Amino acid sequence: ERRIVDGRHAMLLYGDETLLSQRLLVNFKSELMIGASVIQNDYSGTFADGSGTESDPFIVTPNNFSNFLELLSKDETHAAGLYFKQKRNIQLSQQGESVDGAGYANQSFAGVYDGAQKTISNLTHMGTGTSDFDNNVGLFHTLHNGAVVKNLTIELGTCKGIKENFGFVAANATGTVSIDSITAYGTVSGVNGNGNNVGGIIGNVSGKDNKITISNIDLSVSLDNLGKNVGGVVGCFNSGELKINKVTTYTKSFQFAAKENVGGIVGFIQSGNASITDCNLE
Repeated sequence: ERRIVDGRHAMLLYGDETLLSQRLLVNFKSELMIGASVIQNDYSGTFADGSGTESDPFIVTPNNFSNFLELLSKDETHAAGLYFKQKRNIQLSQQGESVDGAGYANQSFAGVYDGAQKTISNLTHMGTGTSDFDNNVGLFHTLHNGAVVKNLTIELGTCKGIKENFGFVAANATGTVSIDSITAYGTVSGVNGNGNNVGGIIGNVSGKDNKITISNIDLSVSLDNLGKNVGGVVGCFNSGELKINKVTTYTKSFQFAAKENVGGIVGFIQSGNASITDCNLE
């Protein structure tokens, strides 16, 4: 048995045993469903190829990546239960100058994203390190329960002026999340020693009962002039279970510089169980 916790949940819909792109947003209290609404985001209308299932994922290309982000911004389920596969390398458009809000506008995600050994490059943020616009920077804002990101290379453009929560894959993560076969390249810098919860893969893991699995990571990153909770893989882990396996740098170089709680793998673990195995940092 598994108890349904209070709050909102994504309920997947099937027709003739086929997963549909439409889902229900349901609200539970004391294990009773007290409300439901249909999420009508038309992923199938945005993606010319694929149906969003494991065997037939939506195909992500440079032409539809911005539409993918727009759909996520309107989807309260964060694409839970849907599958996406990247077809070609994607270079994000160059962002603006060092002003509030300048930079890549990320979204939260709870689906499965297969990078198919392709690259997303020029992930850019140019901030002051003091504004709330400088929080929660990364390819994804938050990876929610059920999220999987795999087989992807992420290359930064200019990325500076972080205030809180940065990760190449995601600024934040919560729930059961899996990240596998990721290569991270680039430099993240703070301003005057600002920048907390900064990680090469995930910045901050919040909430309770988390189960985060990260494996097969190749790092070539520098995390420079930052504040506290800075780690090569995870910046800050608050609670739950953390498994990290096979992190390497080999012939690549990296450096970390921060004021407090700095680690080659994890910066700071508040509580919970951590298993870190088969890692080789040179």
